[in-house]
Amino acid sequence: MSDFLTINAQLALSKAPEAALNTMHVLAADFNGAVTTALNVGLPNVEKIANEGLIGDGNEWEDDFINDYVSNPTMTLSDRLNTEQFAILAARHLGGAIAHNDLTGAWDHTIEMAASSADPTPKSSTVAGKFGGLDLLFGGMIVNSLGISFADAAQPTYSAELIGTGLWEYMADQVPPLVLPNPIVRISVNLSSDSGAS
Repeated sequence: MSDFLTINAQLALSKAPEAALNTMHVLAADFNGAVTTALNVGLPNVEKIANEGLIGDGNEWEDDFINDYVSNPTMTLSDRLNTEQFAILAARHLGGAIAHNDLTGAWDHTIEMAASSADPTPKSSTVAGKFGGLDLLFGGMIVNSLGISFADAAQPTYSAELIGTGLWEYMADQVPPLVLPNPIVRISVNLSSDSGAS
């Protein structure tokens, strides 16, 4: 049996934020294919409490388990700084209004940070991932941290850490079963003065 290669993993990010936290998107049309330079995924894990070592139980072995806590799924998405996937993640992280201004053939987009008096619930995303035989939908994924870095003449890059509420479902359980789209074309930011977008 062949091993699953990390490079064959497929990822997708919901085009729009969830209407409410944990209201997952489930249709292929709701998603854009996503990319990352490194696949760092923390799968949800159920922590259990066992009844081992109880005096009077007749044995020292556990024979009963209680689900205590589901750890939060995490995922880090990173790539060259771009006007598509990065912009979506930045907008959800900042959480404020988005203004679009047509500058005669070009667009000027402004993303505002949410006011401190606004609803404190961050804008959440649904993230889908195909990891070989483990194909999951993660609901309530918020951008916990977002960083941008660049050095010398290299293209700037970003890294966005997403953390979920613990809600997840299998992609195959959706009706119709979720098929992930291919990644969208990303226009990367290039800081060199002699070229435009790459």
